[in-house]
Amino acid sequence: MLYITVRDRSKRKIVLIGSLILLLSVVYWGTPMVGNEHAPVTAPYNDVIDQVEVSSEEVALTFNVTWGTETFTSVLDLLDEAGVKGTMFIAGPWAEANEDLVQRAAEAGHDIGSLGYRQIDLTSVEATVVQDELDKSSGIFREILGAEPRLFRPPSGHSNETVVTAATESGMLVITASLDAMDWSNPGVDNIVGRVTDHVRPGLIIEFHADDSSAQLAEALPTIIEELHRMDYRCVSLSQLIGLDQGDE
Repeated sequence: MLYITVRDRSKRKIVLIGSLILLLSVVYWGTPMVGNEHAPVTAPYNDVIDQVEVSSEEVALTFNVTWGTETFTSVLDLLDEAGVKGTMFIAGPWAEANEDLVQRAAEAGHDIGSLGYRQIDLTSVEATVVQDELDKSSGIFREILGAEPRLFRPPSGHSNETVVTAATESGMLVITASLDAMDWSNPGVDNIVGRVTDHVRPGLIIEFHADDSSAQLAEALPTIIEELHRMDYRCVSLSQLIGLDQGDE
């Protein structure tokens, strides 16, 4: 049994049962997962997923992609060599310009999630703009892969009720992260490795940046994976971590 840990830190446990219970005047719709069975996505704002309670040593490696192809290609090669499945949060324009790499990632078994269209703060724009940004991005993935993504990470991780409502009504789970590897700041390979391995715990969603500006990620990633394996952690895709099968579109 998996429990999704939500942003408000209340540690509410959302369990799949025969009916949903009405509590006072507020209805909290969860996204209970059992195996690969996925309930309708109608989570409220404070149900942004940043980590998952699990009973085993598993973590999800996620990668934001907005520009450049060298680092992303290296990441795909490294994950393939290690036999690890990751989750790629890709911006719409990048996907449109690099269809072959998106297809390669999907064919390798990695989750493909949306990072929106323009990399703007969606909390600062009107609901119609938010929806347009999500629709543009989802349309691109539909053209490339034949299906729209079920996972959405807001640009820069900024989210509010408007953003979550738009995403969930579009059938997407809203994902942030519980640990930023800070690889985008190029603090040194040892620093990137230590930031992950020193703070790892079961159920973490770890955020990397597979842009060409993240110049040290390709060198740090093999050591991170090796160290996590040495610590008996499994690196899995988000769909595996939360029990969501993205193939059930």
